[in-house]
Amino acid sequence: MSQLPLVSIVFLVYNRRDALLVSLRQMLEHSGYPADRLEVIVVDNASTDNPAEAIAREFPQVQVIRNPENAGAPGWNLGFAVATGDYVLILDDDAYLRPGALEAAVRAAQDEDAGLVSFSVVSSFDETHRLNDDWNTGLLSYWGCAALLSAPALRAVEGYDPDIFIWANEAELTMRLLDHGFSHLYLPDLEAVHMKEAIVEFEPRRYLVNARHHSYIAGKLMRPGDALLTVGNIVSQAAIDTIKEDRVAAGAVKEAVAGFATGWKRRRPVRPAVSSAYRRNFQPFISPLRFMRTPADRLRSRRGADAEAHRTDRFSSFYEERAAYYPTGRASLRL
Repeated sequence: MSQLPLVSIVFLVYNRRDALLVSLRQMLEHSGYPADRLEVIVVDNASTDNPAEAIAREFPQVQVIRNPENAGAPGWNLGFAVATGDYVLILDDDAYLRPGALEAAVRAAQDEDAGLVSFSVVSSFDETHRLNDDWNTGLLSYWGCAALLSAPALRAVEGYDPDIFIWANEAELTMRLLDHGFSHLYLPDLEAVHMKEAIVEFEPRRYLVNARHHSYIAGKLMRPGDALLTVGNIVSQAAIDTIKEDRVAAGAVKEAVAGFATGWKRRRPVRPAVSSAYRRNFQPFISPLRFMRTPADRLRSRRGADAEAHRTDRFSSFYEERAAYYPTGRASLRL
């Protein structure tokens, strides 16, 4: 059997030293990947709990890069810049792959010439719970706590957009990766463990940030017609959620407009096929009318449980109709 390629594991840590040490132990001692084919890099995003000292004591072979300020997700770029591996495994400080998963992912990436590989993500609080079910990224994004990128793909996309501090950075990178002609391979049989509880359905800060960043992506990367329709849908969703969920959602209108304006100033439009695929299939970009009950549904049903059942059915049918983008089994996408 041929020698496995060199893999650079790049962790990003911010004030989660103890979780990082758990993740490092898992990847260095239990991953099953040959130690001489691993390069491990930790980017410290200006933590105050001094992870570098603990790493030096327990894992002296690990390279630590100290970032003088917390740059959010773009802090990973400092690690990407020095990584020398044929593949780069992106890991959050509180995430790791199951034993054997890294080798299986690398071999699958080689076999299918994949630029990006993503996994099932389970919660460490309940390992029967798939976080992918809380936020179904499909093949148009990925859970950013764990993903594998080939070195050529990473060079092409040049890492994370420095203007996206956190949330939606994965969708922005995936769109550019697909635009460059690389494929995204999803391997649901391989699990990443994330030390995170289930997602709260409506969390105000994340909601407002996502409205801004999704609109920024539209302004920066999408074709003009697709961009305007997408931002219109995001604003419409905010108006509905202001009534249905929380008045704080009204602030998403301002965030969406500001994000779109910033993105438009940084225009790097993708190919029409990629832009259209996101407008038509990426769930956060879709018209909220697609998921609302029809007048007939409202007449036939009561409020409460019936309304929620209709909502669930509409989301389920949306994903089923777009199985090429939201697969339930192993699948890849190239646009």
